[in-house]
Amino acid sequence: MASFDMTRKPSKVAAAARAHDAKSFLSAKEAAHLLRIKPQTLYAYVSRGWIHSIGQDKRHGFLYSREDVERLRARGHAKAEGGLYKGGAPRWSEPIVQTSITTITPAGPAYRGRPALDFVRHSQSFESVAELLWSGAWMEEQGAWPGTAAAVAMDKLIAAAEVDASQPDIVKLFSLFVMSLVARPSGGDDLRDGNTVIAARALLMGLPACMRFLARSRKSIALDASASGGGLAVAARIVAGAGARATAETTAAVNTALVLLADHELTPQTVAARLAASSGANLYFCILSALSAHSGSRIRRACDKVEDLLTTARARSTRRDRLAEMAKSGSAIPGFNHPLYPNGDPRAEHLLGVARNLSINPDRTIDIVTFLEEAAEAFKIGPSVETGLVVLCHALQLPYRSAGAILTIARCAGWIAHVMEQRLAGVMLRPRARYLVN
Repeated sequence: MASFDMTRKPSKVAAAARAHDAKSFLSAKEAAHLLRIKPQTLYAYVSRGWIHSIGQDKRHGFLYSREDVERLRARGHAKAEGGLYKGGAPRWSEPIVQTSITTITPAGPAYRGRPALDFVRHSQSFESVAELLWSGAWMEEQGAWPGTAAAVAMDKLIAAAEVDASQPDIVKLFSLFVMSLVARPSGGDDLRDGNTVIAARALLMGLPACMRFLARSRKSIALDASASGGGLAVAARIVAGAGARATAETTAAVNTALVLLADHELTPQTVAARLAASSGANLYFCILSALSAHSGSRIRRACDKVEDLLTTARARSTRRDRLAEMAKSGSAIPGFNHPLYPNGDPRAEHLLGVARNLSINPDRTIDIVTFLEEAAEAFKIGPSVETGLVVLCHALQLPYRSAGAILTIARCAGWIAHVMEQRLAGVMLRPRARYLVN
């Protein structure tokens, strides 16, 4: 932290500052007035290194950096108001983001002040929760969205991009899907055109079509032209896209996962989406920014690693040996001990309960859940939401890597909400660098 000598003698720099103080420097009175603080608070800001000061002679006192004062002032306004400077120029803000969308509690995430677990306990739809995240208004009994799902000729797109469809990376497929929407004439400025919600709904209804590349049969709703319209909920589209049995039980279970995973406050992916939104990017580019960050994210990798651990090893002893190796290394075990939930991840507990109570594939599910209970006792680890999601997808007999796909589709709802909120803030997120001299 910078220190400032309040007794130092005036220098050539100070003399130059006096000559240009109207542009670059402010008096103590001016700085305190702009920040609406007392002089004592101003001196505290200086001592903390937040405002740079330049000493003058005893008669003139100190001068304070106008740039630093304006930055703190904008930061204060961004917290209190959000908006624009006179003339319409966007204010710059340090990456201190205030949000009314999601907060993390010991009981899991709360969306707009209401625990996510409440929504699943009352069987609320993913569509209703998404609309709540976006607008703050609760849409009672919101079913499948009307309108048309975004549709893309993924076979041609994959061939053109030379993607190995036999071993698809679902985040790459989602990114190709969104990029194709950007390239369309209709994929322009959703904010200017006033169709952000319509575009958001179409995106979430369209993404499940990519699930068919995880299914061996490749038979899915994406092959049915009639399915591009409304009438199918996102959860039902995922089940059908994956080529699974579309029962009420299966669809309800997927809906539960979507709701619990819709948002988790300011993850790196969410910050990427907000940064893009603050710079004026359209909705699809904002989602692409989030997907780029998501491609290597911890939670995305954890889904895949947990799936490999739990589903590729049939013998319980083999799984135990693998966990023992991870624990011995001293590093964090993917899919366990979420740092934000030291007393256990309630989302994982709920998803495991849903999986345990499914009527399909009960023996295999009970075997995995029993193993997790034994591992918790042996290695002092508790499953996080990635593990719960993997077990649920396995119980539903969804294709390999479906857990990561469902996670990504769910999070798109939250990313869209943060894009909308960031736009309303009217503040450009502009991190400041602390220059280090080697």
